[in-house]
Amino acid sequence: MPESDKGNIRRFFKPKTLSKGSFVSKAGGIPLYHNFLVSGYLRKYHVNDSGEEVTTDLNNGPRFFTSYFLFLNQTVSNENLECLTDCEILQISMPDVANSAKTSVNQQTYNLKLFEQIIEEKRSK
Repeated sequence: MPESDKGNIRRFFKPKTLSKGSFVSKAGGIPLYHNFLVSGYLRKYHVNDSGEEVTTDLNNGPRFFTSYFLFLNQTVSNENLECLTDCEILQISMPDVANSAKTSVNQQTYNLKLFEQIIEEKRSK
């Protein structure tokens, strides 16, 4: 990875420590951050029409973990991202995603691959 990209990561991704049971984002809000789970376990879920929690993803890092489509489109989410354990994450905001892509070929490539993945997921539903 080029040194400039490492600098972008340090500059744009903000570290955050969350306690077990806390939420990275909640249904009813707009996902403000793209999250990278460094350590811990996260759960993505929504509440169905019967009021039951439906888990759609579990993550034990290291991995990106976000409501991708909703984050990129900055639309209201029906999903919750909950910490099942104490978690360490790195967060980047949508404006910082755009700013980092201006100077990072790797960020541009990642954004393109993420966009392609989202389109494919939407097509298969």
